[in-house]
Amino acid sequence: MPGIHCQDKLNKLLKLSMVPVPCQECQLNADGCLRSESIEWLWDLKDKIPIWSRLNEINTCGFKRKLPMSMTKNFDIEIKNRLWSLWSRKRKHKVKNRKSKSSNKSYMAASVIALCTAKVIRLNIWNSQLMDCIYENGRKFYKESLKKSLCSSSEFQLENLNTNCSMEGIQFHVCLKTVQQGRLYSIPLKCQPNLAYALIQFFSSYQYGLLECNNRILSLGFIDGPSGGYFMYDAQSKDNPLFPKDISGTYLLRTNHLQVLLYCLIISLNVSYINAPFCLHHLKINVIQPQLPKLERDPSKRSLLKCKRILPTEFWKTPSIPTLKSVSSQTNSKVNTIKCATADTTELIESNRIYRRKFHNISKHEEENGLIKSLVDADRQSSENLKIKNDFVRMICSATKVNLTPAEENQSKKKDFVYNLLDILVLGPDACLKLNDI
Repeated sequence: MPGIHCQDKLNKLLKLSMVPVPCQECQLNADGCLRSESIEWLWDLKDKIPIWSRLNEINTCGFKRKLPMSMTKNFDIEIKNRLWSLWSRKRKHKVKNRKSKSSNKSYMAASVIALCTAKVIRLNIWNSQLMDCIYENGRKFYKESLKKSLCSSSEFQLENLNTNCSMEGIQFHVCLKTVQQGRLYSIPLKCQPNLAYALIQFFSSYQYGLLECNNRILSLGFIDGPSGGYFMYDAQSKDNPLFPKDISGTYLLRTNHLQVLLYCLIISLNVSYINAPFCLHHLKINVIQPQLPKLERDPSKRSLLKCKRILPTEFWKTPSIPTLKSVSSQTNSKVNTIKCATADTTELIESNRIYRRKFHNISKHEEENGLIKSLVDADRQSSENLKIKNDFVRMICSATKVNLTPAEENQSKKKDFVYNLLDILVLGPDACLKLNDI
């Protein structure tokens, strides 16, 4: 059939791009519908290496990593306007002895601490130091939970984690509950969903959760507004295909499309057989008592104070559960409606005067047409920085694509070293001087 041959040729052309087919713009439906996950996503990986792997020296835009044109603030650009990554420092891990029955499952605790941190610190100001801090606090949380559970490390499971944890003095109460079960790469059914269907159902009611599959645990969540988006956190990866041999680290992937998040989860799980069982756990997080004075006394942790906290005014009232209307994602449609804070209400048991004084200039929720706008820190310094950070807001989780004017494009090209270098190689230095004069 001619139509089938045309479709095959189109698929081959799409696969020539460095951007994976499920993440290409033509595959992202404007109505918010998801394409079911496919095992072919694993087969299409070049050299079986994800696009965000540290073994890849260039990103999908063709730029080398850690250059200004391949980064946005602290985030690496993996797919322009669609996917960004943030990494901790690389660590050498010990090779596990086969005869040893003990196992280190601190990644479970680190995954929970990462979600707690996302609750109190905006994603767009995370950095590598904060990623290291999350991992270290996760190790402490794991040791405390292991000691209290009275079970061996090999028998330790998610349900053995303590309900109380802390992130550099900020106390949290967490509650874990399994809300979705399904099978990967299966037909999307209500009684037994695949991961795509399960994610839609999950984010329609919850905000933070853990995905458990194939002895892997990944954190995932959604935060409304330009400073948020969909994200996943992985504290379990080591060696190939993400790192060199005997090297491990943690990383955060952030996107403004649920389809891209689904792709990242499938590639991270790396399950190469059909009907693999998975579980989605909802994590309810309550902030108990922020102890910022402890942070101020510790010089090594003062960088956390730069992460301006976004708190609603309900935090400073008597303990109560605020009811918030559902929040619709600006980048998704009715099928992919997000109830941002319905199930994840936050409760402050004991306020702190210093904490209150430092963050008293915080705007309230504004409701228009049933939508809750993202909270914005009204601190003077933060408001001045917002003007400087317009380029970052444009690229990270922006609901609308902001086109540059011809003058802005020419100005950026003149300052682009790669652009000028290519002109010199192709046209010659004399021709480039004439172009610059024009």
